[in-house]
Amino acid sequence: MKSHISDKHSSTCNKLKANSLSLRKINEKLMCFEKDLRTIEASNNDNSFGNKLNEKSAIIEELTEKYLKFNMDDIIEKRIKQAINIIKEDNKKVLDDIENSFTEVKTYKIALKKCFVTSQQEVSKLTMKLNQVTSDNVRQMKVWQGLKHKEDM
Repeated sequence: MKSHISDKHSSTCNKLKANSLSLRKINEKLMCFEKDLRTIEASNNDNSFGNKLNEKSAIIEELTEKYLKFNMDDIIEKRIKQAINIIKEDNKKVLDDIENSFTEVKTYKIALKKCFVTSQQEVSKLTMKLNQVTSDNVRQMKVWQGLKHKEDM
């Protein structure tokens, strides 16, 4: 049971790590975007070529359009909801496993109680038989002693 819970915990941790890696990748892309923008901005300060400026503007528009699709709040919220759902599912599974274990324990307890009652009944029967055999032996011993006593006379 303990290892099962530990496995569930490991599974949850692995899923959360995967979500964290996805967020890191998105963050890296955004950092690259920021770096590209700074590079373009720096080169725009060098107005030696008007052509370069137009080219850089087109790149900025393309990058802006590309990265505007990333709504970080939505992505983070989605990842957090996924993590919460994973944890809820795993916790429910663990609670179900614990409940099943308690049910098994109750079943074993009932079975053990029945065995105990049955063994107590058997002990009572065997005690009665032992008492009967003992009284028969005592009776036979008295008869044998009586016969031996008559023989000796």
